[in-house]
Amino acid sequence: FSLYCEVGQSIAIVGKSGSGKTSVLNALATLTEFDNGEYLANDGIKISKNKMFIRNNASYLTQQYYFEEVFVKNCFENKFLEDSDVHNSLLLLGLIEPGTNDKKFGEVKISQLSGGERQRLAIATEFLKRKTLYLLDEITSALNVEHEDLVADFIKQYSSNKIVIVVTHSKNFA
Repeated sequence: FSLYCEVGQSIAIVGKSGSGKTSVLNALATLTEFDNGEYLANDGIKISKNKMFIRNNASYLTQQYYFEEVFVKNCFENKFLEDSDVHNSLLLLGLIEPGTNDKKFGEVKISQLSGGERQRLAIATEFLKRKTLYLLDEITSALNVEHEDLVADFIKQYSSNKIVIVVTHSKNFA
């Protein structure tokens, strides 16, 4: 298996269930070892030997994501990010309507959100971390077609200076 990615490029890995798509992401995230070969980044840094590179530069949103409650809360309290970054992310992902106050959304308990809303919020919080590499595993599995389109557009808009690798069954990313 060979994969070459450039900054500003989004790649979709599409295949049947059980064909190893998530295994590829796990190897890229250094969560599993591979038998042979290696992969390099940024002028030859050996990722397989440098897990700190992944921690510092990558974000991995798995199928079984969980929320970092503190990070989500801090997004809405504007401790880490510009107000407009949070607002635009929520707006583009259809989590708030134009002209509404995103602070109210931040007061909603995550358990009160639908599966699709939680999935879109997980995507927003990952992209708000401002990494250069995004590994996204079946990030639209709980979404209807309309919201899947919003996520595809959001990723296109926010990936101009990033590498995005998406494992999906969706035609929006393929």
